[in-house]
Amino acid sequence: MAFGDVVSSDVVGYAGKETGDEGCTALGISFAAVSGTMDIQDISVTGYEGDFAGSVYMQTLTPNGYTDKTFFWVDLAADPEDPDSEAFHGWYDENDELVSRTVSIGDGFWTASDSSAYKIQSAGRVVKSSVAIPLGDEGCIMIANPHPTTVDIQDVSVGGYEGDFGGSVYMQTLTPNGYTAATYFWVDLAADPEDPDSVAFYGWYDENDELVEKTIAVGEGFWTASDSTDYSIVFPALNL
Repeated sequence: MAFGDVVSSDVVGYAGKETGDEGCTALGISFAAVSGTMDIQDISVTGYEGDFAGSVYMQTLTPNGYTDKTFFWVDLAADPEDPDSEAFHGWYDENDELVSRTVSIGDGFWTASDSSAYKIQSAGRVVKSSVAIPLGDEGCIMIANPHPTTVDIQDVSVGGYEGDFGGSVYMQTLTPNGYTAATYFWVDLAADPEDPDSVAFYGWYDENDELVEKTIAVGEGFWTASDSTDYSIVFPALNL
Protein backbone atom coordinates (compact mmCIF):
# COMPACT_ATOMS: atom_id res chain seq x y z
CA MET A 1 0.00 0.00 0.00
CA ALA A 2 1.20 3.50 -0.72
CA PHE A 3 -0.14 6.97 -0.33
CA GLY A 4 0.18 9.99 -2.58
CA ASP A 5 -0.35 13.70 -2.13
CA VAL A 6 -2.75 15.31 0.30
CA VAL A 7 -5.57 17.05 -1.55
CA SER A 8 -7.25 19.61 0.69
CA SER A 9 -7.96 17.73 3.93
CA ASP A 10 -8.27 14.39 2.15
CA VAL A 11 -5.61 11.77 1.64
CA VAL A 12 -5.39 10.19 -1.80
CA GLY A 13 -3.77 6.80 -2.21
CA TYR A 14 -3.96 3.32 -3.63
CA ALA A 15 -3.81 -0.26 -2.38
CA GLY A 16 -3.33 -3.62 -4.05
CA LYS A 17 -4.84 -6.85 -2.81
CA GLU A 18 -3.28 -10.19 -3.77
CA THR A 19 -5.68 -12.44 -5.65
CA GLY A 20 -3.97 -15.74 -4.88
CA ASP A 21 -3.80 -18.81 -7.10
CA GLU A 22 -5.67 -21.49 -5.17
CA GLY A 23 -9.27 -20.47 -5.81
CA CYS A 24 -11.41 -17.47 -5.02
CA THR A 25 -10.93 -14.61 -2.57
CA ALA A 26 -13.32 -12.07 -1.07
CA LEU A 27 -11.99 -8.54 -1.46
CA GLY A 28 -13.29 -5.07 -2.06
CA ILE A 29 -13.09 -1.30 -2.33
CA SER A 30 -11.07 0.65 0.25
CA PHE A 31 -11.44 4.12 -1.25
CA ALA A 32 -14.06 6.65 -2.28
CA ALA A 33 -14.05 8.57 -5.54
CA VAL A 34 -11.96 11.76 -5.49
CA SER A 35 -14.90 13.46 -7.18
CA GLY A 36 -18.23 12.16 -8.44
CA THR A 37 -18.71 8.41 -8.35
CA MET A 38 -16.29 5.52 -8.74
CA ASP A 39 -16.66 3.11 -11.65
CA ILE A 40 -15.45 -0.47 -11.81
CA GLN A 41 -13.07 0.68 -14.56
CA ASP A 42 -11.22 2.68 -11.88
CA ILE A 43 -10.05 -0.69 -10.50
CA SER A 44 -7.13 -2.39 -12.25
CA VAL A 45 -5.01 -5.53 -12.19
CA THR A 46 -1.24 -5.35 -11.73
CA GLY A 47 1.59 -7.89 -11.67
CA TYR A 48 1.80 -8.95 -15.30
CA GLU A 49 3.61 -7.88 -18.46
CA GLY A 50 2.36 -7.77 -22.04
CA ASP A 51 -1.05 -8.92 -23.18
CA PHE A 52 -3.43 -10.29 -20.57
CA ALA A 53 -6.90 -11.75 -20.98
CA GLY A 54 -9.44 -13.32 -18.73
CA SER A 55 -7.49 -15.17 -16.03
CA VAL A 56 -8.51 -12.66 -13.32
CA TYR A 57 -12.17 -12.00 -12.72
CA MET A 58 -14.50 -10.45 -10.18
CA GLN A 59 -18.03 -11.64 -9.45
CA THR A 60 -21.05 -10.19 -7.75
CA LEU A 61 -23.20 -12.73 -5.94
CA THR A 62 -26.94 -13.10 -5.43
CA PRO A 63 -28.21 -13.06 -1.80
CA ASN A 64 -28.24 -16.88 -1.77
CA GLY A 65 -24.62 -17.11 -2.94
CA TYR A 66 -24.96 -17.86 -6.64
CA THR A 67 -23.07 -15.96 -9.32
CA ASP A 68 -24.82 -12.77 -10.37
CA LYS A 69 -22.39 -11.09 -12.78
CA THR A 70 -18.79 -11.84 -13.79
CA PHE A 71 -16.27 -9.23 -14.92
CA PHE A 72 -13.00 -10.29 -16.63
CA TRP A 73 -9.82 -8.20 -16.73
CA VAL A 74 -8.52 -7.77 -20.30
CA ASP A 75 -5.45 -5.85 -21.48
CA LEU A 76 -4.71 -6.53 -25.15
CA ALA A 77 -2.72 -4.20 -27.36
CA ALA A 78 -3.80 -3.46 -30.91
CA ASP A 79 -1.91 -5.27 -33.65
CA PRO A 80 0.46 -2.67 -35.13
CA GLU A 81 0.38 -4.50 -38.48
CA ASP A 82 -3.41 -4.42 -38.70
CA PRO A 83 -4.94 -0.94 -39.15
CA ASP A 84 -8.36 -2.30 -38.16
CA SER A 85 -7.10 -3.88 -34.95
CA GLU A 86 -8.33 -2.44 -31.63
CA ALA A 87 -6.89 -2.40 -28.15
CA PHE A 88 -8.89 -3.78 -25.22
CA HIS A 89 -8.26 -2.59 -21.67
CA GLY A 90 -10.46 -2.90 -18.60
CA TRP A 91 -13.20 -5.09 -17.18
CA TYR A 92 -15.38 -6.90 -19.72
CA ASP A 93 -18.49 -9.01 -19.26
CA GLU A 94 -19.23 -12.47 -20.63
CA ASN A 95 -20.46 -10.89 -23.87
CA ASP A 96 -17.11 -9.11 -24.39
CA GLU A 97 -18.72 -5.77 -23.62
CA LEU A 98 -16.85 -3.15 -21.58
CA VAL A 99 -18.56 -2.98 -18.19
CA SER A 100 -20.03 0.23 -16.80
CA ARG A 101 -20.85 -0.19 -13.12
CA THR A 102 -20.77 2.19 -10.18
CA VAL A 103 -18.90 0.84 -7.16
CA SER A 104 -18.82 2.24 -3.65
CA ILE A 105 -16.45 2.17 -0.72
CA GLY A 106 -16.94 -1.05 1.23
CA ASP A 107 -18.32 -3.01 -1.75
CA GLY A 108 -17.05 -6.57 -1.86
CA PHE A 109 -16.45 -8.98 -4.76
CA TRP A 110 -15.71 -12.67 -5.14
CA THR A 111 -12.52 -12.81 -7.17
CA ALA A 112 -10.38 -15.48 -8.80
CA SER A 113 -6.93 -15.67 -10.38
CA ASP A 114 -4.45 -18.27 -11.61
CA SER A 115 -1.36 -16.58 -10.13
CA SER A 116 -0.36 -15.13 -6.78
CA ALA A 117 1.64 -12.48 -8.69
CA TYR A 118 -1.51 -10.56 -9.60
CA LYS A 119 -3.10 -7.84 -7.50
CA ILE A 120 -6.41 -6.06 -7.85
CA GLN A 121 -5.67 -2.40 -7.23
CA SER A 122 -8.06 0.36 -6.27
CA ALA A 123 -7.28 4.03 -5.77
CA GLY A 124 -9.05 7.15 -4.64
CA ARG A 125 -9.82 9.23 -1.61
CA VAL A 126 -9.21 7.79 1.85
CA VAL A 127 -12.31 8.25 4.00
CA LYS A 128 -11.03 9.12 7.46
CA SER A 129 -14.44 9.19 9.12
CA SER A 130 -16.29 6.07 10.22
CA VAL A 131 -17.96 4.14 7.38
CA ALA A 132 -21.36 2.48 7.80
CA ILE A 133 -22.12 -0.24 5.24
CA PRO A 134 -25.89 -0.87 5.03
CA LEU A 135 -27.14 -4.44 5.21
CA GLY A 136 -30.22 -5.97 3.67
CA ASP A 137 -32.88 -8.44 4.84
CA GLU A 138 -33.15 -10.77 1.84
CA GLY A 139 -30.00 -12.82 2.26
CA CYS A 140 -26.26 -12.23 2.21
CA ILE A 141 -24.14 -9.52 0.62
CA MET A 142 -20.41 -9.14 0.09
CA ILE A 143 -18.71 -6.27 1.92
CA ALA A 144 -15.07 -5.30 2.49
CA ASN A 145 -12.82 -3.30 4.76
CA PRO A 146 -13.43 0.29 3.55
CA HIS A 147 -10.11 1.60 4.85
CA PRO A 148 -6.63 1.13 3.30
CA THR A 149 -5.33 0.07 6.73
CA THR A 150 -5.77 -3.00 8.89
CA VAL A 151 -8.64 -2.91 11.39
CA ASP A 152 -9.20 -4.96 14.54
CA ILE A 153 -12.53 -6.75 14.17
CA GLN A 154 -13.56 -5.67 17.67
CA ASP A 155 -13.30 -2.03 16.57
CA VAL A 156 -16.02 -2.78 14.01
CA SER A 157 -19.60 -2.57 15.28
CA VAL A 158 -23.21 -2.94 14.16
CA GLY A 159 -25.50 0.08 14.07
CA GLY A 160 -29.24 0.55 13.77
CA TYR A 161 -30.67 -1.24 16.80
CA GLU A 162 -31.66 -0.44 20.38
CA GLY A 163 -31.37 -2.56 23.51
CA ASP A 164 -30.04 -6.12 23.62
CA PHE A 165 -28.94 -7.69 20.37
CA GLY A 166 -27.70 -11.19 19.75
CA GLY A 167 -26.65 -13.07 16.67
CA SER A 168 -28.87 -11.91 13.79
CA VAL A 169 -25.99 -10.12 12.03
CA TYR A 170 -22.90 -12.09 11.14
CA MET A 171 -19.80 -11.92 8.96
CA GLN A 172 -18.18 -14.96 7.36
CA THR A 173 -14.80 -15.62 5.85
CA LEU A 174 -14.81 -18.12 3.00
CA THR A 175 -12.48 -20.85 1.81
CA PRO A 176 -11.12 -20.56 -1.78
CA ASN A 177 -13.85 -22.94 -3.00
CA GLY A 178 -16.62 -20.87 -1.43
CA TYR A 179 -17.37 -22.79 1.76
CA THR A 180 -17.59 -21.14 5.17
CA ALA A 181 -14.22 -20.82 6.91
CA ALA A 182 -15.29 -18.91 10.02
CA THR A 183 -18.42 -17.09 11.21
CA TYR A 184 -18.47 -14.08 13.54
CA PHE A 185 -21.73 -13.03 15.24
CA TRP A 186 -22.46 -9.56 16.59
CA VAL A 187 -23.63 -9.70 20.22
CA ASP A 188 -24.60 -6.81 22.52
CA LEU A 189 -26.22 -8.11 25.71
CA ALA A 190 -26.30 -6.15 28.95
CA ALA A 191 -25.62 -7.82 32.27
CA ASP A 192 -28.66 -8.63 34.42
CA PRO A 193 -28.70 -5.95 37.13
CA GLU A 194 -30.52 -8.36 39.45
CA ASP A 195 -27.91 -11.09 39.08
CA PRO A 196 -24.48 -10.26 40.58
CA ASP A 197 -22.92 -13.10 38.59
CA SER A 198 -24.30 -11.91 35.27
CA VAL A 199 -21.84 -10.54 32.72
CA ALA A 200 -22.28 -8.34 29.66
CA PHE A 201 -21.39 -9.52 26.15
CA TYR A 202 -20.32 -7.03 23.51
CA GLY A 203 -18.53 -7.55 20.22
CA TRP A 204 -17.97 -10.25 17.62
CA TYR A 205 -18.19 -13.82 18.92
CA ASP A 206 -17.48 -17.13 17.22
CA GLU A 207 -19.64 -20.25 17.14
CA ASN A 208 -18.16 -21.34 20.49
CA ASP A 209 -19.26 -18.07 22.13
CA GLU A 210 -15.65 -16.91 22.34
CA LEU A 211 -14.72 -13.29 21.68
CA VAL A 212 -12.98 -13.20 18.29
CA GLU A 213 -9.39 -12.08 17.89
CA LYS A 214 -8.82 -11.07 14.28
CA THR A 215 -7.09 -8.34 12.31
CA ILE A 216 -8.99 -7.42 9.15
CA ALA A 217 -6.55 -6.93 6.28
CA VAL A 218 -6.57 -4.11 3.75
CA GLY A 219 -9.15 -4.97 1.11
CA GLU A 220 -10.35 -8.09 2.95
CA GLY A 221 -13.92 -9.05 2.14
CA PHE A 222 -16.69 -10.84 4.04
CA TRP A 223 -19.94 -12.60 3.26
CA THR A 224 -22.45 -10.93 5.58
CA ALA A 225 -26.06 -11.51 6.57
CA SER A 226 -28.77 -9.62 8.41
CA ASP A 227 -32.51 -9.88 9.00
CA SER A 228 -33.24 -6.14 8.76
CA THR A 229 -32.45 -3.23 6.46
CA ASP A 230 -32.12 -1.08 9.62
CA TYR A 231 -28.71 -2.55 10.42
CA SER A 232 -25.30 -1.54 9.15
CA ILE A 233 -21.75 -2.68 9.81
CA VAL A 234 -19.73 0.29 11.01
CA PHE A 235 -15.97 0.54 10.53
CA PRO A 236 -14.21 3.03 12.87
CA ALA A 237 -12.76 6.40 11.93
CA LEU A 238 -9.08 6.52 11.05
CA ASN A 239 -6.37 8.36 12.93
CA LEU A 240 -4.29 9.78 10.07
